[in-house]
Amino acid sequence: MRQKVFEFVGSGWGRVLRIFVGAALIIYGLLIAGSLAGYLIAAIGLMFIATAAGNACLITSVCGVSTRGSQTATTPRK
Repeated sequence: MRQKVFEFVGSGWGRVLRIFVGAALIIYGLLIAGSLAGYLIAAIGLMFIATAAGNACLITSVCGVSTRGSQTATTPRK
């Protein structure tokens, strides 16, 4: 199950999803929250967009998988 999640995150659709989630976090943080917490939420959203644009995923590094999305998506199953 975990490997399938990493494969999705490394795929093109996973990158698109991370960009949309990042944009939603930025909009929520700046327009709705509008406080220090809102700016932190917006910064997290910016991180989502930056890592998706660079085809990297930080959560995979925590789980011991390659941070490069292209490598994660093509890693053979064990």
